[in-house]
Amino acid sequence: MTVAPGRQGLELLLSGLLGIGLGVVYDLGRALRREHPGATIPADGTFALVFFLTLWLSGIYMGGLRLYHCLGIGLGAAGYFLTLSAGITGVFRSVFRFFGRLRTALGRTAKKTGRFLKKLAKKLFPSTAIWGTIGKASTLRTRRREPRP
Repeated sequence: MTVAPGRQGLELLLSGLLGIGLGVVYDLGRALRREHPGATIPADGTFALVFFLTLWLSGIYMGGLRLYHCLGIGLGAAGYFLTLSAGITGVFRSVFRFFGRLRTALGRTAKKTGRFLKKLAKKLFPSTAIWGTIGKASTLRTRRREPRP
């Protein structure tokens, strides 16, 4: 089945936009991998899933995946990587750094709050020394009895 030339041009343009979108998703994963190296496998797996689902859905929407669709995706991605990629990746890295610092600050605050509450509980409930310490498994201390003669 042939496709009208006007429709082919529109599909090529849509495929190019799809290539740009996939480039942005790849840069998101790349920035995540650079800031958190442990996220490499989930980021790559997510990109692969998004890539194949996008190809599948575009093939369904456009009535089949043709060679010029792949050409459009490749040209869109290449254009994106040659022009906008460096700036977009820098923005994504800054966002990930900000959230990493925020997580660190919240973790420190939670740790200090936990220490304060632990000290407060020890002061409010001094009998806990007999039962052990708060935050650990309670153990009942037995008092030594002197042997009976």
